[in-house]
Amino acid sequence: MTVRHATCRLLGALGVVWAVVTAVFVALQALPGGPARALLGPRATPAQIRVFELAWGLDRPWWVQYAAWWVHAWHGDLGVSYATGQPVAQVLLLAAPRTLALAGLALGGGLAAGIAVALWQAARAGSRGDRATAALLGALYAAPPYWVGLGLILWLAEDWRVLPAGGDQPGAVVLPAVTLALPVAAAVARYLRNSVGTLPAEPWWRAARSRGLSAGRLWWRHGLRHGAAPVILCVGWLAPQLVGGSVIVEALYNYPGIGWVLWQAALDRDVPVLLGGSALVAVFTTVTGALADLAAALVDRRLRR
Repeated sequence: MTVRHATCRLLGALGVVWAVVTAVFVALQALPGGPARALLGPRATPAQIRVFELAWGLDRPWWVQYAAWWVHAWHGDLGVSYATGQPVAQVLLLAAPRTLALAGLALGGGLAAGIAVALWQAARAGSRGDRATAALLGALYAAPPYWVGLGLILWLAEDWRVLPAGGDQPGAVVLPAVTLALPVAAAVARYLRNSVGTLPAEPWWRAARSRGLSAGRLWWRHGLRHGAAPVILCVGWLAPQLVGGSVIVEALYNYPGIGWVLWQAALDRDVPVLLGGSALVAVFTTVTGALADLAAALVDRRLRR
């Protein structure tokens, strides 16, 4: 990865953060009623709404509010929550460890399952099991996380009662992690399967087999190394989907992470929390993508140009 490429990635990351925050700000400004009406309720008088707007600086033109948010954000001040009166940075920092734990479990579990399934498929290329697994993976990748989560709740939490359906109790992270890990596993398996599917036709593969090396050893030592760079890049573009899916999944399971905080802020039209949370998610997404590019370049020399 050259300096020029790194600079372009940095500028692109800044552009993504700016675009996300701007889009959220514009969308919130276009909502009818504004945050004052949402927080004070439909019975709030015009005088009460006016006092609220004066107290929070909402009486200023929108472009002044927009510029002021960026100035304060540059100095680490993301504002104060309209609903709770807490600093937005504090609200997000309290929720961040739970979301990171959830995303880490989902990503790690999805990667392990996806790699195992892909190598199993590649070793049985063209068989009925390979085709049936490919169809199942396509369905899992396309399935909305909301419906997958509902199915897991009904099956494992309601019928079998082996795991809690969410909340803040022991084991509550398992079902949300599984819900997010299934599409990750499906994507990784499909991507890796396509990358290593032609390896048995390579001359070096046939030569290794003729020398007595087992197929399993070849797949795990050489097949996985051959497909490492594509898998790392796959993780990079899965990160935004994982973060976006966590909002829905955390709201579904009532899991108190950043996604749940953003969901509650959207219901309350809590503009500072939505802006700060969106900026944090955008930064996380772009940093993850950049790290995936760097890791892939370290693994595969062809990507270092």
